[in-house]
Amino acid sequence: MDSFEAAVRNGKNRSLVNDLKAWAGNLRHARLVSATVESLLRWTITGTTWKAAVPYAYDVWAYLFGTPAPTWKEWNDSERKYEFDAEGWRRWFESLSVTDK
Repeated sequence: MDSFEAAVRNGKNRSLVNDLKAWAGNLRHARLVSATVESLLRWTITGTTWKAAVPYAYDVWAYLFGTPAPTWKEWNDSERKYEFDAEGWRRWFESLSVTDK
């Protein structure tokens, strides 16, 4: 988390780090909200100039949720936005219910 925090220089983006730290500091009573999870996922797959932070975001994701990170949102450089990948989301969601036998 410290490496991810050091790589994230922008104040707006630093709120993700602060949200994760607040959650980790009070696991018993805090909730990890979906907006925070989605923001972390965007960092793991980002195609922006913040590439230095991506490996650290991926490490945080892997620690919290395992690997691989889902790819149901992908960055479209030409459109400069994230696009929803329904098939990728379906595969990831189905993987949540798979149990080892």
